[in-house]
Amino acid sequence: MVMDRVEINGIWYVREELNTSTNVDFQFNELSENLFAHTENISYEDNEYRIELMVLVYGGKKVMPSLQISDKLNDLTETWDSENFLMELIELDSQAINIVINEPETITINNGLLNVIVNLLKYAKTINLL
Repeated sequence: MVMDRVEINGIWYVREELNTSTNVDFQFNELSENLFAHTENISYEDNEYRIELMVLVYGGKKVMPSLQISDKLNDLTETWDSENFLMELIELDSQAINIVINEPETITINNGLLNVIVNLLKYAKTINLL
């Protein structure tokens, strides 16, 4: 005996089919990994700042690094996305350091914060993120 419906408190309910979908013609085709990109990140955070280095990985190559600095006390954010500039900071280039210290954009960078930034960049280079 097949039970297609049931009565509960005087109301008849009809059994729902478990698989109500129609047969879909789907052919899976594997895509090349070069179509996908992902990011690799490292970050530093304390009570005042959050610093995050993000690098886009596309086709197996690391491209478009950007360093985001967030001043948590003043709710300010600044992004540096010049790979050459970031590399100059790693090399302690005096012109790049002068730009950071003497020409602040949104966030004033002091010696302590710059030391954290440079250490983060140098670490990123040692783990081949840059």
